Amino acid sequence: MTLKPSLFPREFTFKHYEFIFFTRYPSKDFPQNVVNSLIVGILASAFANFLAVIGAYGLSRYPFPGSDIFSRMLLIIYVLPGIPLLLPIYSLLARMRLTDNLIGLILVYVAINTPFAVWFLKSFFQAIPVELEEAAKVDGASSFRAFVSITLPMSLPGIVTTFMYVLVTTWGEYSLAQIIITSDWKKTVPLGLATYMTDQYIEWGPLLAATTLVVVPIIMLFLPFTKQFISGLSSGALKD
Repeated sequence: MTLKPSLFPREFTFKHYEFIFFTRYPSKDFPQNVVNSLIVGILASAFANFLAVIGAYGLSRYPFPGSDIFSRMLLIIYVLPGIPLLLPIYSLLARMRLTDNLIGLILVYVAINTPFAVWFLKSFFQAIPVELEEAAKVDGASSFRAFVSITLPMSLPGIVTTFMYVLVTTWGEYSLAQIIITSDWKKTVPLGLATYMTDQYIEWGPLLAATTLVVVPIIMLFLPFTKQFISGLSSGALKD
């Protein structure tokens, strides 16, 4: 952008950070974008994890004819390209009157990420000896109590891993959010960043300042669970 570019800036300024936080335009509201993304990401991760725990535990403890094929189908469904699904997803949400609605976006993210989470967690439950639950039942515990007291804590690294994976995936997702969300004040972070880029110009200062800050919430949520996340990925890789 200059005649004599330099690797390091000649002067430091925080005016772009001030701009994205304290300057409000109808189509630009970075703090609200962050709040929307946190709401969508945390709720989608929580619901996807809840369904994944139930599904993965059922597949690992109560197999049925064709359950192995069904488990593989979950992974196949997850790796299918998402672009062909945009039109049917929007059509379905329109019938449910959930377009331009954060709830509709959350439901879509849950539906898309749950199959992988089920497939991933299934290996953790399979690695936990069923004899531990049977011993608890002999001592008088119900099936639910044995699951909550024994199996669930032992699978915590896998649950944390899937939670963080879904959160990071939804945090940076753009295509689905673009077609579902149209109101400016409901936009998530990727949609908010796109408002700094137009056909005529790009607001490089605010764009790069906002991009830098986008990673802060993820880091704050990720650091306390770093050990569980790495353990979960390593365990999952070894089990599979």
